[in-house]
Amino acid sequence: MKKVIYFLMVVNLFSTFAFTKKMAALKELVHPFKLIINGDRMYISDGPTIFIHSLKDYTLIKKIGREGEGPQEFYLDRAGGNDQVDMFFCNDLLLVNSFGRISYFTKEGEYVKEIKILGTVGRWFGALKDKFIGRKFTRDETEVKYHQVLMYDSDFKPIKTIYQHEHSLNLRLNKKFNPLTIEQAEFKICDNKIFVMDSDRTRIMIYNEKGEKIVSIIPEPTMVSFTKEAKKEMIESFKYSPMWTRLYGAKKSLFLFPEFYPPIRNFYLDPGGKRIYIQGYYSDNEKIEYLVYDFKGKFIKKVMLFFKIQSRALFYKEKLYQLIENDETEEYELHVLEIN
Repeated sequence: MKKVIYFLMVVNLFSTFAFTKKMAALKELVHPFKLIINGDRMYISDGPTIFIHSLKDYTLIKKIGREGEGPQEFYLDRAGGNDQVDMFFCNDLLLVNSFGRISYFTKEGEYVKEIKILGTVGRWFGALKDKFIGRKFTRDETEVKYHQVLMYDSDFKPIKTIYQHEHSLNLRLNKKFNPLTIEQAEFKICDNKIFVMDSDRTRIMIYNEKGEKIVSIIPEPTMVSFTKEAKKEMIESFKYSPMWTRLYGAKKSLFLFPEFYPPIRNFYLDPGGKRIYIQGYYSDNEKIEYLVYDFKGKFIKKVMLFFKIQSRALFYKEKLYQLIENDETEEYELHVLEIN
């Protein structure tokens, strides 16, 4: 029997612990945000700090960064709700993206330089060779608003629009909108390619380093009906969301709920195995359906995984690494799942 995965679903932690292997307790973590792996090292961002661990035995090698505005410090835009930094690798350097700047480090955590990106879109950037990819919110002369994925040169001047979609929450246009679609353009960078999910969650588009589209992946997952119960739950989530309280009264009549969930809930990249894991909405005994493709858009297989939905997870070389908080010890633990 099919089970609907509701909009704010949380997977049972017992299931997660039962089917993953605990590798280490990482006592230094307080509020981890992102996990990445490069070579024999694992990097975890936690507020304004990056922890570097050995991938062999998970011991702590080094920690870098602290909150501030000086060199080797990361500025957090707490007033804007950004209390974390992002990080990624480019040209064998670790880049840490805090508000208004990008800081460069070696793989070993040695400081190299920083560049200012004030006047841009905060910390939502990624690097691609000698260029940058970022998100932008803009509007045209008719007041229609758009979410864009742009390519910038090394001085952060926009040189190409890679993708854009119309912003649905526009009170002036008074248009019906599907609340299951995404607002900010979702993109990821890996293997000198740009991966973008369209706003309707129907396809993943892959672009090369020049911003040229290579292929579109249009998955065919197990479709799941959007039930009356799911509709009620979503309405409640909008009604009491801090971001929506002010707009709810004006927008509630514009909701246009679909018959089915969209094909894509989210997508994840495996930089080590060069695979794309497209997460759908179908679940069976708390396992969630994923469709797996290679970076050329070729379908590989379907897998059912126990996966607590969070940013503190990473697919790497056909393994799923997760940082899970143990409710009893209140410590974060690293769990690894082999994907068959």
